[in-house]
Amino acid sequence: DRLSPVKSSESVAIRIRSSGGGRAKLDFACVLELGKTVSHNTSVTFIERRLEEMVEISIYFQRLVPLEVLKVEDGRALAHDLLWKSDFSKQRVERLKEAVENNRALRELCQRHSWMKAMLSAALKGSLSKNRAVRTKLVCVSEKEAIQIGKNLVPSLMTEQLASAGVNEWKIQNRAVKELMEKQIWFEPMIVVLSRGIVKTAAWGLM
Repeated sequence: DRLSPVKSSESVAIRIRSSGGGRAKLDFACVLELGKTVSHNTSVTFIERRLEEMVEISIYFQRLVPLEVLKVEDGRALAHDLLWKSDFSKQRVERLKEAVENNRALRELCQRHSWMKAMLSAALKGSLSKNRAVRTKLVCVSEKEAIQIGKNLVPSLMTEQLASAGVNEWKIQNRAVKELMEKQIWFEPMIVVLSRGIVKTAAWGLM
């Protein structure tokens, strides 16, 4: 049978407005009219594509925000960026590499602390390892110690039912993490969201 053409339409509206403090808010609205003959699954596919576009737009603007103005909600947004389309440890690590290059705040943080990328990479791998607390000050952490700090996240998460409680345990055991979270209020919320993503996709994360 010959395929019959389907009349459809799509209307998109984008508004960018100031939200104060040098920030902007982006509103995105999309109306799809695909016709009565289009299947439900096809309609859902179109909607999912537009939702992905909105996420990509959000990530683009979030990556422009400098380190010194980050807030709690920015930390959560950074975590969602690192977890975006990254269901496995290898994908998360690759996403981190790309984000450090293109996310202004993460790039500035890694320039300030040369070991930061190594620590986050070790944490995002989500591998089981022995917990060895690191008592070194923030300004004195070596890359080897940073990797151990990152590895300590998973054991801390496994001892608690909630990701937030596991991150708090991780903070208490590793002095540099505690000092960093006191200086950067967005860092702990970022780690909490990342921890939920790690637990969700880990073979041991059945809790």
